[in-house]
Amino acid sequence: NNVPYVIDTRSNRVVRYGLPDTWSPETQTSISPRMQDVLGQPDFNSGDPNRGNRVPGPTGFNAPVDGAVIGNNLFLVDANNHRVIMISGGAPFTSPATKVLGQLGLDLNSPNLVEGREFFFVGRFQSRDYRGGGIALDGNTLYIADTLNNRVLGYRDVRSVALGQPADLVIGQVSLTRTTINSPDGNQNLPNQTGLFLPHAVAVDSRGDLYIADTLNSRVVRYPRPFDNLQNLRPNLVLGQSSFTSKIQDASPRNMSAPMSLAFTTGGHLVVSDNAHNRVLLFLRPANGDFTNGQAATSVFGQQDFISTVASNDPKRMNGPRGVTVDVDDRMYVVDGGNSRLMIYDRITQASSDPTPAL
Repeated sequence: NNVPYVIDTRSNRVVRYGLPDTWSPETQTSISPRMQDVLGQPDFNSGDPNRGNRVPGPTGFNAPVDGAVIGNNLFLVDANNHRVIMISGGAPFTSPATKVLGQLGLDLNSPNLVEGREFFFVGRFQSRDYRGGGIALDGNTLYIADTLNNRVLGYRDVRSVALGQPADLVIGQVSLTRTTINSPDGNQNLPNQTGLFLPHAVAVDSRGDLYIADTLNSRVVRYPRPFDNLQNLRPNLVLGQSSFTSKIQDASPRNMSAPMSLAFTTGGHLVVSDNAHNRVLLFLRPANGDFTNGQAATSVFGQQDFISTVASNDPKRMNGPRGVTVDVDDRMYVVDGGNSRLMIYDRITQASSDPTPAL
């Protein structure tokens, strides 16, 4: 009916104006006519994505870019929510959306369809490239670090997985359809006990406990035997930080910046590659005891001390170490990514800090 609507992308809204022939002469030459209705915001002065909510809904938008009216329905491309929504009831289309295309529900907004059977291993976040996808086997149980979906997926018995089957377990999200950073809060600057932020690696110790390199939360967290604790799926250990809610990235024996890989020695001690600090840390498990929250590392590899972070191609230094593994003789193998080389250390549990690689 010739009523103009304008998609105001950066204010995350759609606004409606009156018919042009109702505009005054002054308006036509100098002053914008008044908006009559706003869609996607509670008022004309608001512009927050999704109305300031952590997840989308039927009444909020995040960067709408295009639309079309078909009969009594408005179809709107809600770009940053990766969906097309349908608002019914005819003009002025101020009712909540009733249908969504591209998502399984109106409160979901992951890129591509997320059902718990897909992975997002390689991608960009805040202008940096990330490559994840660490896996670990515990007998026939398989764990996979689904890095850019901010979760770890678990398959109870990988031998029986059918084509297209969703995972049996998800860690780091409230459901298999979510990909929220630091779920459920969604605050990338504030870690919590149950959420993850670009986890790159997983490892299982001799007890069946699962360790996760929670990379952009600058920590390693441990989940005790996940499939035996489905009703209370929470970590009971954090390394690299003093608590589950802290995030200190300065180099020290107790703090990490970007852990990317994990491995265990034959005695159950843990090694962690700290990519951003260009080093590998060794955490010793006490005899007949256990690790403790915020425990200090015993040895450092790739740096002369626990506070240095220099990247170098010197034979004793590292540049962005990634993968790490330990063989049955406690030899440690480190993928020194920035230097395009593999560094091998002899019997790391008996080595002093900052040893020279054997090869």
